[in-house]
Amino acid sequence: MRKRDDNKIQAIRESVLDLCMTEGLSNLTTAKVAQRAGVSPATIYIYYHGKTDLLSRLYVNIKTELHAGLATALGTGALADRIQRALAYSVTQYQAHPKEAKFLGTLWNAQEMLDDQALAFGQQVDDPLAQLFHEIQADPAYVDAPVEVIAGFFEILVGMVQRDPQLSPAVVATTITMIVKALKK
Repeated sequence: MRKRDDNKIQAIRESVLDLCMTEGLSNLTTAKVAQRAGVSPATIYIYYHGKTDLLSRLYVNIKTELHAGLATALGTGALADRIQRALAYSVTQYQAHPKEAKFLGTLWNAQEMLDDQALAFGQQVDDPLAQLFHEIQADPAYVDAPVEVIAGFFEILVGMVQRDPQLSPAVVATTITMIVKALKK
């Protein structure tokens, strides 16, 4: 059995992220990934079963990385404060990791490219953000809306940051305040 080469795995990851930014996922092929990563196409198949497995494993890894500090960032306290902290955390992560954030968003909007395991991971209820959405949904002071609608309010700010990664702190703060107000009854 071959020894795992973390440098090659990292090169493959960076290649996928770069290609996602420049060409989109629909034009992504394992041959292009291999060429950009400077590895043989066969190398990709040593670590991944194919394009779907590659995208799915990267999706799970990157989502885990970007959400790693979310529970700590949310902390405790009033629900409105935790909503604000969750939104601010999302902005910080998207600004610090734009390629990774775009990759996650692109894949979530093209779920047919993910395997069942990655889809299930993306919908986990034990995720701090999913838990927050359910708390909002259950709190009588907030709108009675499906979780998907509540998540849509969070996506407003994410979309703004995707369009302008250097969004000013004043615009971020104003948008966060507006989102919290919109979620309240």
